Amino acid sequence: NNYIIRRIIKFFLWSNILPFRKNSMDYLRTKIKRISLLHKSRWENYHSDANYLDKNGNVKLPSRMEWVVEQVSSLPVKTVTELAGNEGVLSRCISKLPNIEEVICTDYDENAIDSLLFSLKDEKIYVGCFDFIGEIYEQICPDRFNRLQSDLVIALAVTHHLILTQGYSIDYIFSTISSFTKKYIIIEFMPLGLWDGNYSPEIPHWYTEEWFTRNMEKFYKIIKR
Repeated sequence: NNYIIRRIIKFFLWSNILPFRKNSMDYLRTKIKRISLLHKSRWENYHSDANYLDKNGNVKLPSRMEWVVEQVSSLPVKTVTELAGNEGVLSRCISKLPNIEEVICTDYDENAIDSLLFSLKDEKIYVGCFDFIGEIYEQICPDRFNRLQSDLVIALAVTHHLILTQGYSIDYIFSTISSFTKKYIIIEFMPLGLWDGNYSPEIPHWYTEEWFTRNMEKFYKIIKR
């Protein structure tokens, strides 16, 4: 409340006489160039390594993703949000459908999202980098749900990680994914659990397609399986 102290503080905050207040563009430019952004992340090349993308960036979808594209083209939807979309090969194909006006592709791996962002040409795709289920943000504020909500939400090859590795309850997973959709959801059950093509940890006896479907029906009406 002291007027003189306030004036002194403002003087130092607004002036450049102190070393840490001096802005040198050359210094900042040098400092920024020294920042290394080259780091490896676990899922950064998932689509590339699976041969969904060639060296020229052309997309070749596996049959399971082609099925999803067919379903999207047949549904009365205009907007799509893909959760855990990695490098976005599916989102890129969906964005080219004549009935689709907007696609939002999200993933928590910043390198995968960067790969998608730099590969975009004329596709109508928005990208987002965040953990759709593991951040406290969603639990305390619905803002992200409201902004990214679409007619259809897609979540492929992700629930088995959430259930078997991270220990999320199936109800919490379904309720969270529900918050991103206005009407439809396409979600994938991975029957082999965490199988990587060569090896799989032991699957719990309760982890079955029937268990998954039974819990899914608490939240959704299943129209195609």
